[in-house]
Amino acid sequence: MADLIAPASVPAWTAIVVNLFSSRRRHQTERRAITAWLETAAERRGEVMQRLLDEPGPNAAAAYLLAVHHLRSGEVKKAARDFGVAHHGDFRLETAALLTFACLKACEGPASDIVEQIVRTWGEMKRPQIGRSAGEQALLACLAQTTRDPPPLSPIGRLVWYVVSPDKCREVEQMLFGEAPDWAAQLK
Repeated sequence: MADLIAPASVPAWTAIVVNLFSSRRRHQTERRAITAWLETAAERRGEVMQRLLDEPGPNAAAAYLLAVHHLRSGEVKKAARDFGVAHHGDFRLETAALLTFACLKACEGPASDIVEQIVRTWGEMKRPQIGRSAGEQALLACLAQTTRDPPPLSPIGRLVWYVVSPDKCREVEQMLFGEAPDWAAQLK
């Protein structure tokens, strides 16, 4: 009987070991991307994140941060692509999926309705919790360090604040303290 148990447990132990190494590698690439983002001037972040993505192996955090760089620059289509790459690389980055769809629905450039699309997409996706995974929390904390402090906002409002351009942040502030469309109530 013992001869049957030992060989049967080999695949299970192998899966555990592979998962541990995979988790460790993902955490290391995440830390590397976040550190590079924080240590790089805003105008060079896109190029630095792209360099990390050009290295062998997946780097979902670098893809996520590159997407934010594109979104803050008004390059909504590029942001959609990179948020999709991030979610594909790490399914636990739920906001990457949300932001992929929002970017696909928004128009390109400074007139983009990206704020509205993020809020509406969040509602359509049944209001998923923002920052559920440790990796997503780390990315959002990183982004919080590279934006000015937000006014009092809901979790979806803070996500918007962290990923959009400073011009869009000013629009969010105007919606909070002036007349705003109905959907903007979700930002508070």
